[in-house]
Amino acid sequence: MENKLGKELKILSYMLNHTDSIPEISHKLNADNFSDNNRELFTKICENKNSASLVNDLCKLNIRNWRRINLNNLLKVDQDFSNISVDSVIASLNHRKNGNTIKLVNAKELQNMEIKPITWTIENLLCEGLIVCAGRPKIGKSFLALNMSLAVANGGYALGFFQANKNSVLYLPYEDNYRRLQKRINDMLSEERINEAPSNLFIPKDCDFPKLTKEGIEQLENILNSNSDIKMVVIDTLGRAIVRSNKRNTNPFQDEYDFGASLQKIALQRHISILLIHHTTKMKYEDGYDSILGTTGLTASPDSLMLLSKDSNKDFVLSITGRDIEEKEYSVKFQNCLWTVEGEKSKTITPEREEIISLFRQYERPLKTKEVAEYLGKKESNISQMLGKMVKDGILINEKYGEYVIKV
Repeated sequence: MENKLGKELKILSYMLNHTDSIPEISHKLNADNFSDNNRELFTKICENKNSASLVNDLCKLNIRNWRRINLNNLLKVDQDFSNISVDSVIASLNHRKNGNTIKLVNAKELQNMEIKPITWTIENLLCEGLIVCAGRPKIGKSFLALNMSLAVANGGYALGFFQANKNSVLYLPYEDNYRRLQKRINDMLSEERINEAPSNLFIPKDCDFPKLTKEGIEQLENILNSNSDIKMVVIDTLGRAIVRSNKRNTNPFQDEYDFGASLQKIALQRHISILLIHHTTKMKYEDGYDSILGTTGLTASPDSLMLLSKDSNKDFVLSITGRDIEEKEYSVKFQNCLWTVEGEKSKTITPEREEIISLFRQYERPLKTKEVAEYLGKKESNISQMLGKMVKDGILINEKYGEYVIKV
C-alpha cells in the first residue's frame, strides 16, 4: 500500500505536470493536508499557478528542501498519472484529519520553526484575518471601507496615515449599485487628484452576489482561487450577507460564531484581510466594542475589531483592537468623501473612571476591589471589570491580586 508521503508527491507531481488542475486541487486541499517538507511547496505552487514556467519560478523562491534537481525528479514521479485518480488521492489525504492519530509538536520544535511573519494589507490597521468594522447607521462606514479599498488597490496611504501595500481588492457591495459606487469612487479620486480608477479593485457584475450561505462561501472561494492577487475582501454589510435561521431551538451565539469562523478560516489560510462591515446598537457601554450588534459570538471569532464612533464632543473616533494588533484610538474626520486620521487619541476618562481615580487619590493607599465597590456603592463584579480595564489602559497598577494603586 502506498504511504501518505508517496501520495503527496504524486499530487505535487501532477500539479507541476498539469498546471490547469491547480485551481481545482487547491480548492479541495490546503497546506495542512501535507507534511512539513511538502507544505511550503504546495503553497508556492498554488500561489504561482499562472506562471508560464512554473519550475523555473519555484527555483527562484529558495524553497526549503526543494532545488531544481529535486523538482525535476518530482516531475518524473508520475507524469501521466495513469494509475491513480486525483480524487482518490485527495480523499486519502483528507482522511488524515479524521484518523485516530494526532501528531504532536513540542514547544522546542515550535520554538525552532520558521514561521512566516504576519501579512499586513494596511500597516498597523488591517492584517491578515477577519476584521469586523462597526458603527452607527449612516456614520460613514461604507465610505471608510471604500477609502481603504482604493488605497490598497492604488498603493500609498490609507486615510492619509497608514501605509497600504498595493494589492487587488474584492468589494462586495450588498447595499449599493453601479451609480452610487461610480459617484463615490469618482469623488474620492478627484479629491486625491487621481484621474483613473484602479483596474485591480473588483466588484461583482451588477453588484449582485449571493448571501454567504454555503453557496456564497463557495463562490467567494472560487473567485479567490482564480485571482490569487486579491489580498483584501470587503463585505458591506453583514446584515445583508448573513442568513438568519428561523428554526426553533437555534443558538444565535453559535450561528454567528460559525459564520465568522468560516470567513476567518478563508482569510487565515490565504493570508488575506476580510473586512466585514456591521452596525452598533444605540446603547452606551464602558467598552465601546460591547455595542457591536449581535451576540458575543460575532465579536469572538474575528481577529480584529474596528469601531467608528463619536466621542462626548461629537468628534469622530476610529478604535482598533485585536489579537495581532495594538489597541489604539485615532481622531478622524470626514470631509469631501474622504476619511483622514488627524492623530492618535489619548484615552478618555469617563465619569465612572473619574470617580474611581478620586477615591484612590483620597485614600492614598492600595485599595482592594471589594473596598472600592463598598465605598462607591456598586457591585463588586462590575468594579472588578472596570479596574481591570483601567490597568490595561495604564491608569492603575495591579500590585497583587485584587489590590490596586493609582499610577503616578
